[in-house]
This record gives sequence, structure tokens and C-alpha cells, in this order.
Amino acid sequence: DQIFESDEQNNGACEAPESFVLGLRPFGTDLTVSLFELGATVATPGSSLAFTRILTNLRAHPSPAFRTRIVLSDDSVIDPGDATLVASTLPAGLLGFDGPTTVSVTIPPATPAGTWFVGIIADDIDAVAEADETNNQATAMIQIQIFSPCDVDQDGAVTVTDIQQAINVALGLQAANGREDLDGNGAVDVRDVQALIDAALGGPCP
Repeated sequence: DQIFESDEQNNGACEAPESFVLGLRPFGTDLTVSLFELGATVATPGSSLAFTRILTNLRAHPSPAFRTRIVLSDDSVIDPGDATLVASTLPAGLLGFDGPTTVSVTIPPATPAGTWFVGIIADDIDAVAEADETNNQATAMIQIQIFSPCDVDQDGAVTVTDIQQAINVALGLQAANGREDLDGNGAVDVRDVQALIDAALGGPCP
């Protein structure tokens, strides 16, 4: 107060504290699949299929180690009878999310053509006591197609395009995709081209 003022009451200022909510995760463990995406919607028996997944622990307690199973199912519900494509164990300590992680699986060679589902289930053997046991799985639809061995471009029909592709590979004009060698002798040659011509005209495919 070294300065004489007409109003000595307005020399300070303060603001009322703002209210806020502190979000705390509930105690315990709750595993869920927060992302599951396939790298393709069409596959063939024996082919590789990539998927990306994120596993999440929604609660505040780090999870024990648990197993994750990837399956091939004929419906969107994962059950013990579904074929296991791959299984892996996540070490203890998951708090928050793990991923995204991309993994490749192989479609079983004997899989029939049709609509299938690739599914993932976290803690499939129920090793972890969870607050919610109903949110551990996710599925994505995949169309499994079976092509004639002579359908080298896999467009659903044996046509002049397949023949031209084999000719190009035989002449070194195009890289092989591994399907042009119909007789399996290690080279794409005139015999493979002739077999494709015969198949395109309605003959059997070797």
C-alpha cells in the first residue's frame, strides 16, 4: 500500500476452481478384442491370410498370462469345435492395450468353398478371472473360393487370359505366380499352354 488509490479493494483477482472428473478404471481384469481386421475378404484353401488385432484389458489390474486362439468357423460364433489356425500366449502384465499386431495364418488345404468366419478369442481356456467373460471374442467373414488348377489368374473361369499368362511366363515376359506349371515339372512350357487351351475348350484340367 505504498501508493494511494481511490479503490484499494480491486488489486487482486482469483477464479473459482473448475470442476473435473477423474476417470479411474475399476479394479480387476477384463480382457476384450478391441480390433480384429482381415487383410482380405477372399482366400483359397492352403493360402496365407493376414489379420490385425488389438487386445485390451479394460480394468486396472494387470492381467496374468493368457492364451489367444484364432479359429476358422462356419458361423460367427466361436466354439470348441472350430478349427484352430494358430494359438499364442500373451505374457502377464497387460494393462491397457496390446497392439496393433499383424499375424498370418494358413487356411487349411481341405477347406470347402463357401462363406466362413475367421475368429479370435482371448483367454480361450478361461485362465483369467474376469469382470466380464462375454466380450472376449470377435469374428470377421471370409469367402473361401476353390479354383480350377487351370484357372491360373483365379478369376473363376479358364479363358484366353490364362493361356496368355502362361505364354508370357514361358517366354519370360511375366513373372510366374506358381500356378502356370500345370504338370509340375518345374518349368512353364508348351505342354502347360496346351493343357490350358484344352481346358478353355471344355476339356479336363490335368
